[in-house]
Amino acid sequence: RVPPRLSTRLLLPTPKLSAPAMLPPDDTDPRPFPVLRYFIVGTGFLFLIIAAFYLTENFGGQRAWDQEKARLAAAGESLDLADFFPDPKSVPDDENGATVPIFADVFAGHSSAAFEWSRIFSPSYFDLPNISWTDGSSPSPKLLVSSLLTSSHPSPPESEVEAARMVLSAMEVDADNFKEFEEALSRPHFVVPNSTNLDFENRFSHFTMLQSHARMATHRALCRITAKDSTSAIKDVRLILRSRKFSSEPTLLSALVSINITVNAIQPLWFGLATQSWTESELRALDADLAKIHPTTDLRRAIRGERAFFCSMIDSFAKDRSTLEDGLIPNQGSATFLSVATSSLIWLAPKGWFHQNQVSYATKTQSFLHRLDKTPFGAMPLFSGMKRSPYNVLALLAYPSINTITHQIRHTEAILAQARTAIATELFRQSSGHLPAS
Repeated sequence: RVPPRLSTRLLLPTPKLSAPAMLPPDDTDPRPFPVLRYFIVGTGFLFLIIAAFYLTENFGGQRAWDQEKARLAAAGESLDLADFFPDPKSVPDDENGATVPIFADVFAGHSSAAFEWSRIFSPSYFDLPNISWTDGSSPSPKLLVSSLLTSSHPSPPESEVEAARMVLSAMEVDADNFKEFEEALSRPHFVVPNSTNLDFENRFSHFTMLQSHARMATHRALCRITAKDSTSAIKDVRLILRSRKFSSEPTLLSALVSINITVNAIQPLWFGLATQSWTESELRALDADLAKIHPTTDLRRAIRGERAFFCSMIDSFAKDRSTLEDGLIPNQGSATFLSVATSSLIWLAPKGWFHQNQVSYATKTQSFLHRLDKTPFGAMPLFSGMKRSPYNVLALLAYPSINTITHQIRHTEAILAQARTAIATELFRQSSGHLPAS
């Protein structure tokens, strides 16, 4: 007998339940334009990152530069251009050597005011060797005659003395220019007129004429020594040494020109010593002039002025980046990948990077000056160990010139020491009749 419940379950069919009807999936997103939304959000985050980058770099650069300026001020250093380059209006014209016509014309852009070597010598004049203090070589007056224009020497000279007189006669063409040069030296100041502090081209436009004068005065002194006129020759040598005044502005370029002028003055001095042409009074006057020359002191002043000049120039670059672009990218007619990349970096660089370059240059030059004060005679510290980065890429452009001038200063100090030693030796010979034993 089957239990009632079991019989019910066995006999009654189990109902089959069908699955509920499924609605088709709804592919529509309740948020409109999802791709555009993601793009806007991503772009916003990108701009936020860029803004944070510029804000951080600009703030950090400005803060670092303010701290560096405060540190330099506490050390007694100045970055004000007015402390190194006086205002031309502050000096009366009758006290300013730069207003003498020979210089005023040059600053006005009139090249005809330069010494008229082209009316005396042919271009081969500049191929003549310089007098060398170390190997004893010197261009003879006959070599100078060979570079004179043919109208200046109808027939070749037979002796060095005759050649010297021929060259001196030809140089009389520049007598008026030399007089104006001496007039400029007699004035107490030499301030470049009508130029701004950053007007580089106008500020140093007289250097070509100045070096041309030093070269011609050197050869005139050589010829006067050969012609046994040491009284006039020493005037030329002392005139060359005094003309260092015209390159006294505290910049590395001025220091380099001053070095070249000093070396030019040493050359006829050596020739007069080699030929025993100087008298005792002339030697003592020359020694006194050489004792006033301190190349290392000039270097310190030049680096300080160059630092103020560099930092002001960086400020101008940050305000007008087209000037930096014109200076770094040569005009090649067609754009190259490197020029486009450089131009983009110039225009996209944060202003803080410019300040960081100022910090880098100011810090490095101050360290250099500190080491220079502790360096013994004959040795010079150099800039080294700097890796290129956005924080010093502009500063690195200026470091090689400092290293170059440092080598030149070292060489000039050695030449001056040798010259003064030679003068002392000649004075001893004149007083005792023989050279010292050691």
